[in-house]
Amino acid sequence: MRSKIYVKSFYLLIVCIFLTCSSFADIKNSEIERQSVIIPIELNGKMKGMPIVNVTVNGQVLHLALDTGADNVFIALTPEALAKTEIKTSKEIKKNLDVNGQLYKSHSAQVSEIKIGNLSFNNITVFEELRKTDDGSEGIIGNKLFDKFNILIDYKESRIILYSNISLPSFVDLNKWLKIPFKHEDIGIIIEGFSEKQKKNFRFCLDSGAVAVNEKGKAFDLLKSTALVSIKQTDNEKTYSDNIIINKKNIFPMNFYLFDFAKPDVDGFLGYAFLSEYKIFIDFKKELIYIEN
Repeated sequence: MRSKIYVKSFYLLIVCIFLTCSSFADIKNSEIERQSVIIPIELNGKMKGMPIVNVTVNGQVLHLALDTGADNVFIALTPEALAKTEIKTSKEIKKNLDVNGQLYKSHSAQVSEIKIGNLSFNNITVFEELRKTDDGSEGIIGNKLFDKFNILIDYKESRIILYSNISLPSFVDLNKWLKIPFKHEDIGIIIEGFSEKQKKNFRFCLDSGAVAVNEKGKAFDLLKSTALVSIKQTDNEKTYSDNIIINKKNIFPMNFYLFDFAKPDVDGFLGYAFLSEYKIFIDFKKELIYIEN
């Protein structure tokens, strides 16, 4: 789930953490075993930077936000999208926690099939998306739908490419990309980096649903101000720049918007700003991320 927050000229969209959920999916008649599958994403919609994917549910095309920070979610749909697709939710209540630590409840439903491009997924648990946003989406796609694949996220070409979990992209040389391990925790994909200014490690969640863009179109990643040794080191009261050292030698200059979220237990989010700058390839099976140098 997501929580919409306005701060001055910034608009932020951040994922919540599911406390309890269970779901299962099969991949039907998929070409993924033989070749890659390209899925276009829209990045310049109603909210610039929010990746939108077309998904067919019960014969209806829905526009869903790709949200790599929603780790335990296959799909979550707004009440309007549930009505549009004639999906009836169960009486069972799922407990959810948003970034402000607020507990709320939603229902779920079982869907026999959804389609994304040439892929068909069966037996999907769909949750309600109860948080109102202005990104124009009708819900979200979470990590749970894609974590059986290898995935290339390529914002520069407005696409993601899915591969079988034993396949690698043939058109790039991953040996020339930075390879780093990540931790696949309940809160998502966790990357650690060392702050050149703060002289300490930061824990980041890789979250395509984290979008912070100012009125001039400049994108920022997100960081808790409490992660800073001294607030005086900020560039102004709401932004902060630093070099983040990953893998002990690779330096990534980053601009952060300071936002003190309650959950999850990380120092910040790498979202639209990071993903629009670098192509990344995620190997879920080996828990490795390759970052284009």
